[in-house]
Formats: sequence, structure tokens, C-alpha cells
Amino acid sequence: MSRLRIVIIGAGNVATHLALALRKKADIVQIFGHTPERTRKLAEAVGDGVSYETDINRLADADAYIVSIKDDAIAGFLNSVPARCRRSLWMHTSGSVGIDVFEGFNDNHGILYPLQTFSIDVDLNMEEVHFFCEGNHTDAETGIQAVARLISDHVHHADSDIRRQLHIAAVFACNFVNHMYTAASDILERNQLPFSALLPLIKETTRKAVSYPAITPYEAQTGPAVRGDRNIIGKHLSMLEGTEKEIYETVSNAILKRHNKA
Repeated sequence: MSRLRIVIIGAGNVATHLALALRKKADIVQIFGHTPERTRKLAEAVGDGVSYETDINRLADADAYIVSIKDDAIAGFLNSVPARCRRSLWMHTSGSVGIDVFEGFNDNHGILYPLQTFSIDVDLNMEEVHFFCEGNHTDAETGIQAVARLISDHVHHADSDIRRQLHIAAVFACNFVNHMYTAASDILERNQLPFSALLPLIKETTRKAVSYPAITPYEAQTGPAVRGDRNIIGKHLSMLEGTEKEIYETVSNAILKRHNKA
């Protein structure tokens, strides 16, 4: 069977990891982006023969197009795509933008959503990433899932409503957690202490999380709030101010309520 010809729209975090993973089993014919240097750099990383382009009128012909750009730029970009390219299978990678963004665009489209946090310079095992797919009809979704399976065996159906819920869960599990690391780092830095002191604690907390379902996040909860130790919570609050104090109090109250500490 001939290899799928794919154009990657975007040259950021998600686009980079998808392009580098897909090149093993598909032909990436072009990287399209609005930043010439970044677009060129990704095309060169993908391999010889991969073109890069910033002019929408020179968008290459392909079997499939993967749009991996900022959420608020997707609709505007789709409006600018030449008619000759709209006959192929199109998909975007957003967790929050619905399939209706393609309304009136073509009759073969959907979503390829990888549930992961991506940084350009951080290697990932893409085979472990779970992909959530949606198509505007059965054949479209079959095609999108086929693209996902070129990367990973963890491929699922999820409509736009479910995908938004997944995205919210991911914000809690990833973005909010990382903000907590940032707050912890700030507290330590103010006291001339290294963030590395927390690494064994972070590793053990993560180990518990990845042992699921042997132990659930609820069962793994520790700390003064789950013990109902309001004396310690009060002392901690007296040592904090501003946003850090608000976060500590809000999260502590949520844990107290969840674990039935009256």
C-alpha cells in the first residue's frame, strides 16, 4: 500500500511531535506555518524532501491535512485554504474547538486530539499517547483513526462534548499541577532552598498516580487537609499572602469537603 501523504499545518509543540512521529509511517510532504524560521526548522528535522511554506496559495496537495495551530486561529485559517486542497481529509488537534469549526469547509473532516502535554525540545514516547478522534461521518472518522494508529495503538472515539471534558480534566491533571510546582518553587526560592528537594516527593506522588487502578487519586491523598488538621492549615495560611494564600485555602477547603472533614 502507498504511504499516506500528509501536510502539517503549524510548527509549534503539538505539530512538531506529530510530524516527527508520523514521518516513520507516512510521507510528510510539507510543513505550513506563519513563522518562516520555525517552519523551516521543523521541515528540516522531519527529513529531506519535506518542503516548508508560509504562503497559503502554495499549500501542497496531500491525502490528509493536520491543523495544529492556536485554537482561535483555526477558523480564520480554514477560511483561507484554497478550494483545490479542500477535497482531502482535514482534521484539527484541539481539545476545545468543536467539529463545527469545519462547517461549510468540506464534507470530509474531524478531530485528531492527542491527550498529552507537548514541548518542542522534550522527547516523548508518542506510542503511549492516547488519541481521541471524531469525524463528520463514519469514513472520515475511520480515516482519522487510521492516521492516529500510525502513531499509537491507544485510539478512541470522542465527540466534541466528551473531548471538552477530557480537556478540562487534562487542565486539572497537568496545567494546574504544574502551576502548583511553580508556586512551590517560588516559596522555596524565597527561602534559599532548592526545588530539587521536592523531587523525591513529586516522584512518589506521581508513582502513586500511575499505579492506578491499584490505588486511586482519592485514596492516595495525604496532607493536613485530608487529616482534618485545621491547626496546621491555619498556621500555613498565616505564613502566606496574596494568590498563594487564596490557592492554599481554596484547595484545602476542597479536600476537607471531599474527604468529609466537617
